[in-house]
Amino acid sequence: MLLSFLTWCGYVGIVLGLLGAWKWRGKALKLAGLGVVLVMIGWFWPNYDYSELHSLEVKAPKEQVYAAVKEVTMGEVALFRTLITIRSFGRARGLDTAAKLPLLDVMVRSGFKITSDEPGKGLVVKARPMLGMSTDADMSIEEVSPGTCRVSTRTIVTETSPGAARRFAPYWRTIYPGSWVLRITWLQAIKKRAEAPSPA
Repeated sequence: MLLSFLTWCGYVGIVLGLLGAWKWRGKALKLAGLGVVLVMIGWFWPNYDYSELHSLEVKAPKEQVYAAVKEVTMGEVALFRTLITIRSFGRARGLDTAAKLPLLDVMVRSGFKITSDEPGKGLVVKARPMLGMSTDADMSIEEVSPGTCRVSTRTIVTETSPGAARRFAPYWRTIYPGSWVLRITWLQAIKKRAEAPSPA
């Protein structure tokens, strides 16, 4: 998280420095230079732990929570469309239609694969390998008391070729804030659906 924060501070410093170069000149160039230094630290600091874990308690039985995991739609996950649009540089198509579909179905259609699915317990989704790295997203359901469950999403990124973890760092530290927001809002959407009163 810290390295991602430094990376984004660097991006902001570079942009502000370049935008202000015509007016502030020396000061702006120093700001841009500082931004470059922060980006280099964020990208190349030798810490290659790419795991991510988030959890949320849901006041619903595990069967109901599992159903919410499977059925929550893309449109129910706040900012999902915005983040996808940014990540694809505006090239994403069919988002209006996809917003009405279960998020897991949308993920499978876009190249993800469900490698494990245990009703009432959770599932594992694998992404297509990228930059020599393999990504697994685990969504698990744990009953903490009668009628209350803890839903957790864990992302594990592992190296599939030598040196891939180092090359993956700039990408991960750039997308991490969006990934963090997406997983938090995904859990909140599951909670909202699972805790919603059953239709009469």
